[in-house]
Amino acid sequence: MSLFVRSRLMKQYRARRAFYTLLAVIVVMAAFCACKKKPLTAPQQAEVYYSMLLHGQYEDFVRASYGCDSLPPDYLSQRVDLLAQHVETEQKAHGGYYRFSATGDKLLSDSTHLVYLEVVFRDSTRAQIACPMIWKGERWLMRN
Repeated sequence: MSLFVRSRLMKQYRARRAFYTLLAVIVVMAAFCACKKKPLTAPQQAEVYYSMLLHGQYEDFVRASYGCDSLPPDYLSQRVDLLAQHVETEQKAHGGYYRFSATGDKLLSDSTHLVYLEVVFRDSTRAQIACPMIWKGERWLMRN
């Protein structure tokens, strides 16, 4: 085999190897990007938090507030107790909560949303509340 033919074959081999390596990198990157979970929107996250309230997960609901990670344990437990009392009051007045659903939202800044939730009580009474949300880290938190 002549030197010219051999060098040409080597160039073709290197080109194919580079092409397949690049193709493999693209496939791996596409798989990685497809698996990355998108964060919930502010209205979706507000519905998740209020469903915690609906299911009696009061401590989780309180911890979903911005700044709660730095609260003293005693104050946190007081907020949980106060929330449980509020839910009990609503239970007596309207038969309790039935459903929370986001009806709209308003972007206040890059990291702040105002989410409007419709509250439906067990006695068919309806109310609308505004839930301010703030983007912290990789999720939306309620701002009190």
